[in-house]
Amino acid sequence: MSEALQILILESDAIVGSDLSDTLARRGYGVLGLADSVERALELLRGRQPDLLLVDLRLGRGDDGIEAAKRLCEVCAAPVVFMTGFSNEESFNRARAVHPAGFLRKPFSAWELQAAVEGAVEHNQLQRDLEERGDRFLNTLKGLNEAVIASDLEGRITFFNSAAESLTACKAEQVIGQALSRVLNVRDHGAEAASSSMKGGAGRVLILTAAEGHEIKIIERSAPLRDEKGEVIGLLTLFRLWEEGLAVDPEGGTDEEAPYVPFCELFEYTEGESREELGPGERVGVERERSSRLIEGITDPLLTLDEGEIVSYANPEASACLSNGEGLLIGQGFRQLFSQSAGDQCGAKLKEVRESGRRQCFEIHDEESERWFELNVYPRAKGWLILLRDATARKQESQLELRAHRLEGLSLLARGFTHDFNNLLTVLIGNLSLIKDRYLDDRGFQSEVTASSLAADQARRLVQQLMTFTKGGVPILTETKVAGVLRRVLEEHRKSHTKIRYQMTCEDPSLRVRIDPEQIALLLENLIKNAEEAMPNGGRLEAVCELSMEDAWLDAVDYEGGDEKAESYVVIKIIDSGHGMDESISTRVFEPYFTTRKEDNASGIGLTVCESIAKAHRGHLDLSSEPGRGTQVNLFLPLELSTDKVGVELDEEEVLVDVRPGIYVENGPVREGAPRILILEDEHLIRQLIVRCLCKQGYEVVESIEGKETIRLYQEAMEIGRPFDLVLSDLTIEGGVGGVEMMESLQVIDPKVRAIVSSGYSDAPAMAKPEEYGFVAVLPKPYPPQDLIRVVKDVLKS
Repeated sequence: MSEALQILILESDAIVGSDLSDTLARRGYGVLGLADSVERALELLRGRQPDLLLVDLRLGRGDDGIEAAKRLCEVCAAPVVFMTGFSNEESFNRARAVHPAGFLRKPFSAWELQAAVEGAVEHNQLQRDLEERGDRFLNTLKGLNEAVIASDLEGRITFFNSAAESLTACKAEQVIGQALSRVLNVRDHGAEAASSSMKGGAGRVLILTAAEGHEIKIIERSAPLRDEKGEVIGLLTLFRLWEEGLAVDPEGGTDEEAPYVPFCELFEYTEGESREELGPGERVGVERERSSRLIEGITDPLLTLDEGEIVSYANPEASACLSNGEGLLIGQGFRQLFSQSAGDQCGAKLKEVRESGRRQCFEIHDEESERWFELNVYPRAKGWLILLRDATARKQESQLELRAHRLEGLSLLARGFTHDFNNLLTVLIGNLSLIKDRYLDDRGFQSEVTASSLAADQARRLVQQLMTFTKGGVPILTETKVAGVLRRVLEEHRKSHTKIRYQMTCEDPSLRVRIDPEQIALLLENLIKNAEEAMPNGGRLEAVCELSMEDAWLDAVDYEGGDEKAESYVVIKIIDSGHGMDESISTRVFEPYFTTRKEDNASGIGLTVCESIAKAHRGHLDLSSEPGRGTQVNLFLPLELSTDKVGVELDEEEVLVDVRPGIYVENGPVREGAPRILILEDEHLIRQLIVRCLCKQGYEVVESIEGKETIRLYQEAMEIGRPFDLVLSDLTIEGGVGGVEMMESLQVIDPKVRAIVSSGYSDAPAMAKPEEYGFVAVLPKPYPPQDLIRVVKDVLKS
């Protein structure tokens, strides 16, 4: 493109102009000429057409570059780029009158010059193409059989095709520039065409009085005109002769007291706002603002009200929106279309618009239909014009976004909080277990320690629930007998609810499923707790565990964890005989913070946590309930029989073991030939607890507090022939090398290294998929000592 461009330079400084000419030539542009005055530039333009004008904003001898550019643009259609070493708002505003293609601030580089030149020429070419398409479009409109009238935002006619001339008996040259509402003399026919043969949509049946006085039955249809940026620039109105046999919409203006108002009359001035009261600039601004907003809403529900707030006009969109197309809006009171409070709000706003004479935009909530509406109310001579939109979807989306932002903020807060809190709980739970082991003969002391251990374990569960609620609890999957998890949870609840009869049915008690047993136990506890609260006077709670080949529900589920679908599923059903719920409640139970409980501690996150856990397991929760007939919640979990797993395999008996802290170990020195374990843990209290627990089991334990030290110790042990049998690593080391980086180095030193990863960040990738990072097992914090010992023994045994 640059080789073909011809540029005229208008620069009074000869040195600058010469340098500019040389720079353009080196860049491959053609210089049509260098002028130091507008007269010289006009001479150079005789019989020649440049592609671009480069004009200095301040010329010598008192000449003004802006005025010079105006004179040059009168003889050529090239775009203008102004060059200036000065910048002030007054000059900039004056320059805009020339519609320049760009500005170059001196001094500028050769690259900046090239970018400005090519950008200006390209923009000019696009503008020409747009104008050519516009000409072709106008020629098409001129040849249409339908009458086509275009008007600008002031409501003045800008286009009038030959069909419009024939229909109205007016000539285009007579009406161009006149107000649309004064040229089109129409009135309501008393019916509306619900559909017509005109392509593009329905129209309205009107009576048009032509210039010669005879009346014609026509169909009117209007649409906004927009530029290439989508900005509204005018109105396009189409007419055609009405034909017999067309369907008629009953929402017509048949009532003489509530006549149909043609859209062209919406441009009329309101009382108290005459042309004489406003200056020319103010009048255009007011007119443009009102007209633009009216046109933009033309496809939205539109109504006009008389002075008594009675609907005098309603387009089909308004009828569909407010009456579902089943009833007439014309003749009804506007307030009565909404609930009491929403109607009162509308009445107050209508009064404000009438008193101020200005547009009002506001939102209302209709409690009866549970819908939100956005209203733009404009004053009219004898009433109001209202553009209305159903804002329910936008409001719901906004509420979901707000809820998501809150959850995201809570998640960030919870992540840091739970990591530190889990570390503290690890120390607390572990030391309580050691204390309990030391004072076995003191029953009173044992009871107190047990109570403290139970409280610490409840704190651990609360932290886990918080992380799951904020989408931070990534499940650590192990093959587990799901019936054992269900039985343990039921047994815990049976002890404290003697009025409820519990029943459990399991199709295959030995069935194993890849789940996080802690998270599934938490899910089941929440479901069972809700069922118990629905039966305050007692009842029946049934838990069913069975296989299902049904996967129809997956069509509607966007579960986490990939797009693969299992061939079969485990279904756990929790069924109660409680009071049940109606549809208005049952459809919202999984929403965060939604609760029907009145207690101060009711959080409304229990079922949200359950749903998060189910989705994290690539599963789904389904709830059905009827008032007075109880509730049933189904948990679907994909059945995966793969044995390619990482983690500890949990037997039913292990799952049923009381998870309360408590460890009974024998003291003794390190056994000869005992396994050697290398620990990476930067928290002193946790490291001390781990060492004490493992040493009591007879293991040889070596400590390290930073990943580089761990790597050094491991390599030295390999070199002297005393390798470590196991590495127990914390995932995150503050200010140092953590578990993942350490493991990468250890795998280079020893490809057969065996390591367990531990962390209070349950959502860390290495905790969810340890095998991808070289670990053979995971140990989530907080953990009681018996879990630590069990995992270590299982890994060493393997």
